[in-house]
Amino acid sequence: MLCLFVCLLTYPIYFSFTKPVVIPQPLPRRFFPSTSVILDYPYGNIVDVGDLLNEREALFVMYYAPWCGKSIRVRDEFQKAADYMSDDVSMFSRSA
Repeated sequence: MLCLFVCLLTYPIYFSFTKPVVIPQPLPRRFFPSTSVILDYPYGNIVDVGDLLNEREALFVMYYAPWCGKSIRVRDEFQKAADYMSDDVSMFSRSA
């Protein structure tokens, strides 16, 4: 009984001294190639969008997460649409 009591007392103390494992996040990088017609904002800053709104009547925006499977799957389709409609519509992407 005494052994069980000591174990119950020392268990929280032991685990309070262990450090959590922290994995640093990778730096943001472009989701689309630099040769693409899509304006990519991997840091999430879209300050220049106001200028785009003055130049173009329509904008398509893709919010993505680089680790998300759905974002990765739709990337090629978004690129194809951007290549097809590049004369009429501006397209840009922003990291979530």
